[in-house]
Amino acid sequence: MNYIIKTYKIPILLSITLSVVLIAIATIKTPLMIVLTFLACLLGIVVNQLDFIIEALFNETETPYSKNLKAYLKHNDIIGALKYNDSHWQESTEKTIESALFQILFAVFCIFVVYSNVNIIIKALALSIFANNIYKFIEVYFTKNIDDFVRYWIIQLWS
Repeated sequence: MNYIIKTYKIPILLSITLSVVLIAIATIKTPLMIVLTFLACLLGIVVNQLDFIIEALFNETETPYSKNLKAYLKHNDIIGALKYNDSHWQESTEKTIESALFQILFAVFCIFVVYSNVNIIIKALALSIFANNIYKFIEVYFTKNIDDFVRYWIIQLWS
């Protein structure tokens, strides 16, 4: 449990903040709808992690990343699978999170969902997935650029 809170504290805070904002904007009054809105926002974190797991299990089944992830899941070691996924997700060849086209299409989808007459729970889920995807996209972008920057300067200093 400590690992989950330590690893996912920013996505959890992002989801809780989004749910509070949605509850305030939509003026939800029933306790059941408030709880379901919170759960839908927290489910956005799970969907973001499932992207890598589904990709490994069904699309790229022969890679070492996929085989190791399957081994964790076969032994019902969910925490181990999450730890492995967090430390080795760069080994996945198909990353929708790094696709700007996917982010733009999902933003258009979220705008459509927000302005439609669907239930607030669906809006909360779509916006939570989008917010967590954008957070992960920014994290990957800065991590990659910082690594490239450090690599460039190490090469410059040693040559």
